[in-house]
Amino acid sequence: MERIVRGPGHDIWIETLERPFAFRSPFDGEDFVLLLVDGLGAVPEERATLGGELVRQGCRYAVCAGLESSKWEDAVDWAFVSTDPDFHPPDDRFVMTTRHEGEAVSEVVGWFLRSTAFDDFTPANFLVLLIGSQPAVEVEIRRAVARLAGGWSPP
Repeated sequence: MERIVRGPGHDIWIETLERPFAFRSPFDGEDFVLLLVDGLGAVPEERATLGGELVRQGCRYAVCAGLESSKWEDAVDWAFVSTDPDFHPPDDRFVMTTRHEGEAVSEVVGWFLRSTAFDDFTPANFLVLLIGSQPAVEVEIRRAVARLAGGWSPP
């Protein structure tokens, strides 16, 4: 895991996960926004397990892109709903999700950095999580982050 931007009021990290997926947040239990880009095509069990870990470790907004992005969005949604035994988790811990199928990387990164505040949640911690090695996508993401994060402050 690598911090690619550190600024007043915000941190942006990037990590690539390979099978078997093992996630550990760099934010020590603090809330974060996630840009998840699947380049492998994770199977349902992998999405469910990783979705649960992401929510458990503080994901408050998941921006899903890449392969099966709608299934990743569903996995994170179900992980959040499942945090309560009666499937009614508290609104103050709500996890927002969006999917971005077929959108340009720069547009998705722009959404991730500028459009992920909601209700009383204003993000300060951002994580790009690449599922499987995706060198070309990673370069595009890094370029977009560098361009968009210059002089940037969170929403």
